[in-house]
Amino acid sequence: MTTVTIDEQIKILEQLVAKAQASERRAPAGIISVMHTHGRNQYLLKESPQERPGKYLAKDKLPLAAALVQRDYDREFICAASAIKKKLLQIKKSGCERNISFLYAALADIYERSAPGRKALIKPYVLPDALYIKEWEGVAYRGLSFSEDAPEIYSERGERVRSKSEKMIADKLLLMKLPYRYECPANIERRHPVYPDFTILDVSERRAVIYEHFGMMQDEDYARDALLKIRDYQKAGFQVGRDFLYTMESSDCPLNMRNFEKMMRDRFFE
Repeated sequence: MTTVTIDEQIKILEQLVAKAQASERRAPAGIISVMHTHGRNQYLLKESPQERPGKYLAKDKLPLAAALVQRDYDREFICAASAIKKKLLQIKKSGCERNISFLYAALADIYERSAPGRKALIKPYVLPDALYIKEWEGVAYRGLSFSEDAPEIYSERGERVRSKSEKMIADKLLLMKLPYRYECPANIERRHPVYPDFTILDVSERRAVIYEHFGMMQDEDYARDALLKIRDYQKAGFQVGRDFLYTMESSDCPLNMRNFEKMMRDRFFE
């Protein structure tokens, strides 16, 4: 289920195209060819298409090769992104702003299908999903500490969590292959910082979705604080169902994992 509007998609495309155009304008002249021989990449520079075979660039000229490879990527990226924008504008003009799949995948494919010798020198504007997930999961952060008397509960991924319900949630996210961070700090209005229980990555939209589980709703003070926290998220612009999800449980109404899984599938897969 895409939650990114056509206007938002167009704005993102325009920003990406602006970066590619700025990079292209800085590029030097020349035509670069890439050959893979004897287990390594070789880069040949030509001043015109007719020149054969081209001038071999030594290792110290690798920045020049990189600039030309990047320029070729920039041009292909601009062309593809502009075509996507045109399609989105046509859909918007038709008045049929239906939910459509977000288009990061098409832009990531430009880098993904590049030859290995070129890929090694490109700085892509949109990474393929696997690389984006790896980069996102690799960001270091410091979560909250645990009190000395807190029970030691660990998820299947090995991180310490605060309750059995949070362990079930973490394990389900892992099973569903949804990238997440546990208690990663986030800045929102009036609470600097807050530590959401989970931050889940929507890979297709490259959007971080905050998920809070309020597990002690039988406690009056806890319930009041939970409602205030939900209000603060909403006041800061987080939309429930788009970039903010939450569940609740109490001692006599435990977390229903079937409902939790359905909520995850509805938000991230359908």
